Amino acid sequence: MKRPVPTNATRQLMRDAEHIAIGLNYEYLGTEHLALAISASPDTSAARLFDACGGDRAKLAADLNRCVKPAPGPIEVDKLLITPLARRVMNKAASLAGKSPVQTAHILLGLLSERDSIAAQTIYWQRCVTFECVSRQLSEKGAEFAEQ
Repeated sequence: MKRPVPTNATRQLMRDAEHIAIGLNYEYLGTEHLALAISASPDTSAARLFDACGGDRAKLAADLNRCVKPAPGPIEVDKLLITPLARRVMNKAASLAGKSPVQTAHILLGLLSERDSIAAQTIYWQRCVTFECVSRQLSEKGAEFAEQ
């Protein structure tokens, strides 16, 4: 089966997450880096859905930055490894997208579905941003959150 194509916003979010991971001297891309990228990307469907559910992206970034400390560095890698949890998030995002392009909203839903990840636990600390809230917002007002 052919994998869905990511939107331009999703590609940019992934690049941003990689830059965040590298900036923190990590040799891998984890769920925490994806969540930090969402917190810093106001024009994505993920950020707009996060906000629509009552989340505070600045608080998310602050909470994640308290949990995720820079590693000793610098690092020298050509390509970051993707953690198994982050890989599951991306697979879940592709599954949720179905035949449609993978949007950053699907990545947010993928993060929320991996409850054992640092990202999901930090997001759930806000109590209002849940898989159910994001799903409901997306199904009720999907056109408002569409990405190119």
